[in-house]
Amino acid sequence: MVRAIRARSPRIIGIDGDLGSGKTALARALAAALGLPIVHLDDHLAPGRGCFLDALDLEALRTEMASAPLIVEGICLEAALARIGMAPDFRILVRRPPSAPLRKDAIFLETMAYLRDCRPESRCDILLEPDPMTGSFPPLPQPPDTALDIAYIRARTQICITLAVGGMLSFMLGSVLVFLGATVADTQSIKLAGLELNASGLGAIVYGTSSVWAWLAYRARPHFSRRYERSQTDADGTSFSERYSSTQLRAGGGT
Repeated sequence: MVRAIRARSPRIIGIDGDLGSGKTALARALAAALGLPIVHLDDHLAPGRGCFLDALDLEALRTEMASAPLIVEGICLEAALARIGMAPDFRILVRRPPSAPLRKDAIFLETMAYLRDCRPESRCDILLEPDPMTGSFPPLPQPPDTALDIAYIRARTQICITLAVGGMLSFMLGSVLVFLGATVADTQSIKLAGLELNASGLGAIVYGTSSVWAWLAYRARPHFSRRYERSQTDADGTSFSERYSSTQLRAGGGT
């Protein structure tokens, strides 16, 4: 579904359907996958104006719809947008799962009349129907959490830089001690773990630890990989698969 929408680059993605069919949940999932804002028709109802369509605050709806591209969801969607001179560029119709509670009030009757008279299924690009056994829809692929990836890479990079700096400092300090021990009269010594060392010996030990720092810095380098893959067959029989593979960051290059 996400691939089909991206291929069309629509300005208005409309999610229409029955009461309690999951339009809002689908809109939120698509908004996360596509990075688009959502317009909920329910947010533009003015109390005391009648049933659903008559209760819409058309001016407020028109103002919010001006921020396209976006996703708009709600019952009687085609009729609601027609009242402000708009129409979806990409239409998704969602059927109500059998397990969803059935309302039998004025809004239910208005929705049934809309579905009967406007026949949105004849114009929809994607028809989502619940699984007859489970009553649920196939899940949408979740987009990679970019903010979490960035925080992870940043933290690992800071650790790597700290270890690399420690390695360089131990390398320089060890080199200085070895140089002083080799060029200056070295009469001072210290005891370390039962051994008596002069400046050259201590410098050699400090110098050698720089390789440990370098190995730790290499191990702390940022690297990660995210993948998902999903196939779907739409109502018209068209099938496609979606695959995402993040860049894998490693020292010396990536794939």
